[in-house]
Amino acid sequence: MHRRIVAGWIEERQRSREQAKAHSWSRGNHLPPDFTVMERRRHRLLSALLIALEKHG
Repeated sequence: MHRRIVAGWIEERQRSREQAKAHSWSRGNHLPPDFTVMERRRHRLLSALLIALEKHG
């Protein structure tokens, strides 16, 4: 289950970026930034924490 949570965050950002790219020429939307190094680290840490919590119930 934890993987779906973290993967969901990553997928949502990618979806937002793709939508902004597709429509930026017509609306002048701002492209959401790609994940920073710190955000990627946060995802890895949260994933490890959630794995450990799942193992212990």
